[in-house]
Amino acid sequence: MTHADMGQPEDTGTGPVEDIGTGALDDIGEREGANPPLLFDLRTQLGGPRGVFDSSVPGVVMAIATVFTSVWRAIIAALISAALLAAVRLVRREPVRQTAMSLGGIALCYLLARSTGNAKTFFLPGILINGGYAVALLISLIVRQPVIGFAAAMLDARYQHWQSHPPLRRAAARATVLWLAVFSLRFFIVGGLYLRNRADLLPVTRLALGLPLYVAAIGVTVLLLRGHAREADAVS
Repeated sequence: MTHADMGQPEDTGTGPVEDIGTGALDDIGEREGANPPLLFDLRTQLGGPRGVFDSSVPGVVMAIATVFTSVWRAIIAALISAALLAAVRLVRREPVRQTAMSLGGIALCYLLARSTGNAKTFFLPGILINGGYAVALLISLIVRQPVIGFAAAMLDARYQHWQSHPPLRRAAARATVLWLAVFSLRFFIVGGLYLRNRADLLPVTRLALGLPLYVAAIGVTVLLLRGHAREADAVS
């Protein structure tokens, strides 16, 4: 006698599995809808907390070493620390993007300083980069196309409407002014020490105006923009 003859549905062995699978897919879809995918994953590009740590260690080593020795030796200490971090990441088969970029940047600045025979030249590229960022941010404000608006739209699809949404556009402009102040502060303070030949103060000053200032600026930027994000289901 079959299941059908007994008035019971035939057990194919797939019903419960299909129900569970469908439910899981629905849950995934709801989660993806609640959190639209980033157009550009900044966390991945920075290497996550480990990448930030790797790129910060050489600067900390240099600042500490400057207290006890010459700037030249402090630069070499930073170079060695970056090389050691890169070696550790390679041995452990971990991502080395941020470590390699940090090592490469330090090595290039070291070679530049050696070519001029002056330790302060090590810091010149960073000063010029900060000045360039400040100029770019200022120009974007003058032409009424604040850079932070484009950055927010690139990082999170919920801000893609910033140009057509006046409150968000104003918030992006204020955030751009904030970052203009950050890079201008770094340019003028570190640049001023450079012109005054205070190479002994450059490592500590650059460190103090580095990660702590960036973290604070990111936090304020998030506060300025977060109230203007579109709802997840409104993002196409």
